[in-house]
Amino acid sequence: MTVRTYDPFGALPSEWSAFLQLGKVRIPISPEPSGEGGYVSTVTFTPRGRCEPRIGFTRTSDGHTTTDRIIADPHTEPIELPGGTVTTEGYAAYLCVRPAPAARSLWRRVRRRLIKRVSTPANKLRAYKVLIRVLPRRRNLALFESDVGKGYNGSPRAIYEEIRRRGLPIEAVWSVAKGRASFPSDVRLVRRGSWRYVYTLARAGIWVDSHGFPLDYPKPKGTRYLQTWHGQGIKSIGFDAPDLRGDFDGPRAQWRAAVARWDALVSPSAEFSRVFLPSNGYAGKVYRCGTPRCDALVQARRTDDVRERLEVPPGRQILLYAPTYRDRAKNSGKSIRVDLELLAEELAQDWVVVLRTHPVERYSPPEHLRHFVRDASSYPEINELILASDALLTDYSSVMCDYAVTGKPMIFFIDDWDDYRLSERGVYHDLPSIAPGPCLTTTEDLVTVLRALPAVHETYAERYAAFRDLWCADEHGDAAARIVTDFFGQAAR
Repeated sequence: MTVRTYDPFGALPSEWSAFLQLGKVRIPISPEPSGEGGYVSTVTFTPRGRCEPRIGFTRTSDGHTTTDRIIADPHTEPIELPGGTVTTEGYAAYLCVRPAPAARSLWRRVRRRLIKRVSTPANKLRAYKVLIRVLPRRRNLALFESDVGKGYNGSPRAIYEEIRRRGLPIEAVWSVAKGRASFPSDVRLVRRGSWRYVYTLARAGIWVDSHGFPLDYPKPKGTRYLQTWHGQGIKSIGFDAPDLRGDFDGPRAQWRAAVARWDALVSPSAEFSRVFLPSNGYAGKVYRCGTPRCDALVQARRTDDVRERLEVPPGRQILLYAPTYRDRAKNSGKSIRVDLELLAEELAQDWVVVLRTHPVERYSPPEHLRHFVRDASSYPEINELILASDALLTDYSSVMCDYAVTGKPMIFFIDDWDDYRLSERGVYHDLPSIAPGPCLTTTEDLVTVLRALPAVHETYAERYAAFRDLWCADEHGDAAARIVTDFFGQAAR
């Protein structure tokens, strides 16, 4: 196999080694320069089972390794070999190795079809409702879930780590939708939506999450549910949000029943309580002691490897660009409203943009802007990006309230403000009148502000202080500790 790799911006260090990754097996290779930042490798390998071949590079000085999947011609015909079939998959035509058809036994194929037929969402829900009637709850078993299983982050992570720090006798299991790389190796995981997940939901005496466990699943008798929620800000929520404010009984009744499962809710501020509780019909226990996920921001627990992982050159400032999605244009990329081309032309010598899109958004920066824009949409922990950045660029995202804890500059790009507040999502606050930074509508104005950012930030000092009083007055860095003491004290005894 001939593999061509490219390094047009010179990201590779002066001394490195390369390899082909086949599952857990690494095959050393010796790429030869081909000119214009490219390398050519000729590799001979034997496929073994299911895997996705990757080209990897290791920095000699400290062993730091990075790997990438191999893209092939999408018209490549499958190559049948004794150890498996080499083919391409997906729109990007990633090279992969799949077990040869002859190696799959009839029993495996039949079993897979039977499991698929039985494992429907409806059957799992039926089984769950039976399990919660016949199985006793395990008081010290806790199921954690953040962002619908997408990662190891947010307030659930902060609470989990406080439990571990204290050595409490809580047996914790984390729900994961896909991609386990962000989880520590010693964390017990269960695939979200699997049969084991259904069983764990039924058995756990404690539920902790930031968004919501499956809506149709009633909480078992004896289980206690801590809802940490995932943000606060100016956007409409609950029954005021677009998906629920319509007069349709089904979705509203389903959400009302889901909220009724909560035994305790984390409220970051008095303003959050004023808006969130009535808009979601919640009347239960409320923890008003700050946000567990913000403890790290208050304590400024900065990690020094963020710049290195994102390959930010020394001397460049980091602009964290974190826009929210548009309800009528999810997965469209339309939340990226800044002209990144112009920004790169004007500021690439001084700044690097770290782009953090919303989880429901789909956008990849153009290849020719990769020297200026770092795609951090899948970066596991946004707190690390917040602490590593020098300023925030956002629109209506709730990240503004967390970022205010740091006191660092914020800029708001709101060229669709009238549409967003009147016909899109709807808001509770007039952002231009309370924003702790300039509200802009053109990229040219953004360039001007960034070139004079310290002076501009200073002019917003009074507004910034008022903004922090509104959203961050309860943030003292000990939210996780106080919540664990109260909520988990019963289970720990």
